[in-house]
Amino acid sequence: KWETNPKAWLFRILKNAFIKRLREKQW
Repeated sequence: KWETNPKAWLFRILKNAFIKRLREKQW
């Protein structure tokens, strides 16, 4: 299952954090 995949889980967190930083910089 994808939920038990640590790499996919970490990738999601890094991606979400990266998107948040981009949105903050745009402001």
